[in-house]
Amino acid sequence: MHNGLTAIILAAGKSTRMNSAKPKVLHELCGKPLISYVLDLCLSLKVHHIIVVTGWGKEKILDYIQTNYRGKNIDVVIQEKMLGTADAILSARPKIKKEDTDLLILYGDQPLFGLGAARKLVNEYFKKNAACVLFTADLENPRGYGRIIRGSKGEILGIREDKNLNRAQESIKEVNAGSCIFKKEKLFGVINRIKSGNKKHEYYLTDAVKLLRHEGENVFSVKSKNELEVLGVNSRFDLIQMERILRKRLIEKFIAQGVTVKSPETTFINHGAKIGRDTVINPFVYIDSNVKIGKNCTIGPFSHIRGESEIKDNVIVGSFGELNRTSVGSNSRIKHFSYLGDAEIGRNVNIGAGTVTANYDGKSKHKTCIKDGAFIGSDTVLVAPLIVGKHAITGAGCVVPKCKNVPDGAVVAGVPARPLRK
Repeated sequence: MHNGLTAIILAAGKSTRMNSAKPKVLHELCGKPLISYVLDLCLSLKVHHIIVVTGWGKEKILDYIQTNYRGKNIDVVIQEKMLGTADAILSARPKIKKEDTDLLILYGDQPLFGLGAARKLVNEYFKKNAACVLFTADLENPRGYGRIIRGSKGEILGIREDKNLNRAQESIKEVNAGSCIFKKEKLFGVINRIKSGNKKHEYYLTDAVKLLRHEGENVFSVKSKNELEVLGVNSRFDLIQMERILRKRLIEKFIAQGVTVKSPETTFINHGAKIGRDTVINPFVYIDSNVKIGKNCTIGPFSHIRGESEIKDNVIVGSFGELNRTSVGSNSRIKHFSYLGDAEIGRNVNIGAGTVTANYDGKSKHKTCIKDGAFIGSDTVLVAPLIVGKHAITGAGCVVPKCKNVPDGAVVAGVPARPLRK
């Protein structure tokens, strides 16, 4: 992408309609915070520099970015008072560098604005050498959105907010979708002239369009072909709606890649999960982010595969199985009612119904290692840290205490588990 392209992400709003103790942009959508979708979009676009404008909850947003985007060229600035989008851009100004010549404005609560749309917007901007290019959309119900005001030749004259429309303008279907791109020198040439002549006494970035037109500058638009790209999150109801949309997209992607999802309506797969071809996902399965599932596996029904778990090829995780930070080797079977946490399961292992790895001692998590070919009897409790050797067997209902490793080929049973005579 172009060297001078800088993204400014507006993420300062408190959004009282969320009724939450954490910033709106940190609420998760398919296992991923809202702002992460926009940050990842910027990284995919290979923008030169990213500036995130925060306000309420700034410490939490800063901590998230520093933890998850370490080493990226991202600055975080504070908008001290919520005085509108134009004021947010002015808050970012001290971090804008001399080489940042083109400003892509994005919103931290619009996760459905995707890479394809962003590329069209940026490409149109550089193609037309415009002062500004807006992203717009035609909506059947445009209420609540600013309308695009055009002249007799179709040229953009300005943006009129919904509450300021006259009767003739209320019928306009084309709306301002939020995302836009400005030439830095042109934007800062007019932004200080924006007035707060509205009920909220805020300074709207959209007013820059009218001012640029008065200066004789060209303003163009890219119209979305999918109105979903316009949607933002202002409430938990919006979040639920977007969760359904994104979850449907994720599941359809896996189906196209050769995964069978028997009940898309009851299956939850988070962003970042990977699933191999010919794997079958049964109803009521929840798969977290950062989960890897191999080829030809069967998962569920009613299973929960939690983060950082990896399942190799030809594995069965059956009814009511839960895996957490656990790896499972190929051709292993975990068919019923088991919890495996912080476990390393080898190849060709059978895990009996009701097996539990007791990984937490009240202070720390510990690891259980079950080696190739082991057979774990039903209702076995394995108290970590623990190693079960190759082809070892545990009797039904036994409890293997911590650090009492089971040797290769041994058979143990009882509470506590003891070796059986050959």
